[in-house]
Amino acid sequence: MKKSVSFLFFAIAFSFVSAAQNHLVDSLISNAPAYNEYNRVRRDLFAHLPVTENNIVFFGDSITDRCEWDELMENQSILNRGISGDRVVWMFDRYETVAKGHPAKLFTMCGVNDLNSGRTSADHTVAMIEELLTRFHALSPGTEIYLQSILPMNLDVPARAKQRGTDINQRISCCDVSLAEWCSQRDWVTYIDVASVLSDSEGMLDAAYTVDGLHLNAAGYGAWKSLIFKYVNN
Repeated sequence: MKKSVSFLFFAIAFSFVSAAQNHLVDSLISNAPAYNEYNRVRRDLFAHLPVTENNIVFFGDSITDRCEWDELMENQSILNRGISGDRVVWMFDRYETVAKGHPAKLFTMCGVNDLNSGRTSADHTVAMIEELLTRFHALSPGTEIYLQSILPMNLDVPARAKQRGTDINQRISCCDVSLAEWCSQRDWVTYIDVASVLSDSEGMLDAAYTVDGLHLNAAGYGAWKSLIFKYVNN
């Protein structure tokens, strides 16, 4: 009897937390800034391109957008659904076009633009990523979902001068810790720590892997490939 009461208590508590997070995320979505022209064009294109059960989809922002994933991973089933400058809060408007195709696998990395915009806290970014993947899974429960860590920035390069002296990397790290823990409690999503592979001894994005402190060069994508190749092609 005690076990039944305890289970009911935790079920009610979980439902309450889930409802609160849902309300928070819906509020963030309704107050999101407008898309830029590139984002509008890309999302319109993607809405008209099919996704099938045979596809592996890479879903994210510019770090995803800038790579030729099918060639890098030697797998022509891969579709690139990255949009440069995209934010998690905007991805709620387009994830259904992917999920309704019920792809075999989804690889996503997102959140850095929300954090770097100054509009979104680490807690809210984590809540949005968790809710985005939860909604995706509800629409396509057969899809293997892989959440890749948010990459830190290299704040020593000239292009990142505006971020020097900020706590951007600390906030990114906090998000990654929270997301890794969240994934560990669910059997339908796998967390992949890309950040540790691409970081230097100071916890910044390794200068050898980046062109501007944020985006990756060929060596960076090569190191990323070495980490996830087995997940993509197994």
